[in-house]
Amino acid sequence: MAFALSLRLARLWARFGPWVLAGCLGSVAPAVRAEPPALQACFDADVKSVHRFQDAQGRWRGAAMDLTQLALQRAGLQVQWHALPWARCLRAVSDAHAPGKEGMDLLMFASRNPGRDQAMWVSRALHADEGGVWYSRTHFPQGLPLGSRADLKRFKLCGLNGGNFQWLAEWDVAGVDFKPFSPQSALWMVERGHCDLFLFAQQPVQGAARQGLLQLPSTLAFQPYPDALMVTQHLMLSRRHPQSKAWLRRLDAALAELERSGEADRLYRRYGLTGTGLTPGPVPASEGRR
Repeated sequence: MAFALSLRLARLWARFGPWVLAGCLGSVAPAVRAEPPALQACFDADVKSVHRFQDAQGRWRGAAMDLTQLALQRAGLQVQWHALPWARCLRAVSDAHAPGKEGMDLLMFASRNPGRDQAMWVSRALHADEGGVWYSRTHFPQGLPLGSRADLKRFKLCGLNGGNFQWLAEWDVAGVDFKPFSPQSALWMVERGHCDLFLFAQQPVQGAARQGLLQLPSTLAFQPYPDALMVTQHLMLSRRHPQSKAWLRRLDAALAELERSGEADRLYRRYGLTGTGLTPGPVPASEGRR
């Protein structure tokens, strides 16, 4: 009797055992690790400069774009890029209550001001440019009499739409024309006398002209602000995402290593720049560009 029962159990195991075992193993097998979600990153679609432009194949390139992509790669972060109008991009990253479909995780790239520092996590600087004004030598053949930034109120000024110009109020400067959406349109306004000065840094315009991204009239010249502070540009992360502070630490570590090794400077020199402008040491942050 016992022998017959054992024989019957053996036959049942031979028939169904492998399937039962496979099912049990499947239930305890480790789950396949999902890829981490990609950061949603946006940048200004309107301004083309040596730091960010589309090549003939439609790819976005440039000194700051290449450095940002390399830093993200070194930090192990996946990214999906979105070229948006500047105001929309800035709002989508800085607004803590932005809808999911509009909310962005990373803004590339912007200068600092108190409002942005409070609304977003700010990375270490990508580079530093020389802040100042573009003017017409036809209208000002002797150069500009700028003793301080307060002297700007004596001129008709234009600046990029949505630019970072909160500092103008500190010098009691008002009435700036913010209609231009691109450096090219602002430069034409200066040449044609619609405004005396265009508030913008030197290197992006000169680099863009060398790359054939804009036309720089020969009558226009650049003059730095009297205080000679540099304009630093940064990546900015939304405070909305719970991992954003960790992302910032990884990005800052990658940027620091690229700067320390000289790789960032070499990358910028490929675009005709002298480097990032951050070596041999840090420069004071200032405002005046986007």
